[in-house]
Amino acid sequence: MSRGLIKEALRSIAKNKARFISIIAIVAVGISFYAGISAAGPDMKQTAVDYFNDNNLMDIWMISTVGFNENDVEQIKKVEGVESAVGSKFADGTVVVDGRTAANVDGGQAICRAYGLDFDLARRNDKDYVNIVVVTLKEFSDEVYSTLR
Repeated sequence: MSRGLIKEALRSIAKNKARFISIIAIVAVGISFYAGISAAGPDMKQTAVDYFNDNNLMDIWMISTVGFNENDVEQIKKVEGVESAVGSKFADGTVVVDGRTAANVDGGQAICRAYGLDFDLARRNDKDYVNIVVVTLKEFSDEVYSTLR
């Protein structure tokens, strides 16, 4: 860079100190935000992997339009690296309360999905992998949150 250009840049900074400090602050905030997001991504991924492994969640969910039979499940169990395979069924339906179809928040039809699970197949090594937790929310006493573990 030429000496005149450096001199002009320093003179411009000296005349507009507030603008220069503002630009430096904006750049510092941007760099901090980028560093935080960059650092959080791998940690979030590792947290998810640890949660999946600790709770023995499925790695793959296979769905078929015609369904699987017991022979298909046995073939999946034979694949290298497959620790366990369990077949299950589910059904979708509309929610009906007091003979009337329930509406969701947007005014559309409320739907639900019911899953079937064979608890004997869900047990492995005499350890039960299904744990039902029921928690009553404080804001609404008539609502219940439940999860399978």
